[in-house]
Amino acid sequence: MRLQNTSNIDTQIIRNIIRFVKPSSVSNFDIWVKKSKYAYYGRAYTEGCNFHSPNPFVSYVVVRIGNPTFPLKIGGFKAYIKHYVNDTTELLVSIIAHELYHLKQAKLHERFSEKEADKYAIKKLEQYRLNPHSLITSD
Repeated sequence: MRLQNTSNIDTQIIRNIIRFVKPSSVSNFDIWVKKSKYAYYGRAYTEGCNFHSPNPFVSYVVVRIGNPTFPLKIGGFKAYIKHYVNDTTELLVSIIAHELYHLKQAKLHERFSEKEADKYAIKKLEQYRLNPHSLITSD
C-alpha cells in the first residue's frame, strides 16, 4: 500500500485508519487523501486508473476532504445508509472503510453494493468510537 497525503491531516493518523479499516483480503492498492472544495468524496478504482497508473493490477482509492460542519450526515440517499460523523477522523474512518470494502467486493467478484459498503463502514465507525484513542497513537 502506498499513501499519498496532500491534505492537512496527519499522515500517521491516516495510516492508522487504513490499517484499522482495511478488510483482511484487500492488498495491493494505493490511496490518495487530498484537500477538496467539497465536504467529502471517496472513489475506489478497482482496476487502476489512467491519471494514477496505467497498471490494472493496482487498485486506487481517492479520498477528498474539505471543511465540513459537524455533526455531518453521510448517506441517506439512493443506495446509501444514513449515518452521522462527529469529526474529521470519523469521516475518514467512514469513507476509507467504505471505499476499501469496494476493493474487497471487486477481489471476490461480488456485485458492488453501496449498502454493504456502508454497513461495513458503520461497523468500523462503531468499533472506532469504542476506543477513539487507538488511531491517534503513532507506531
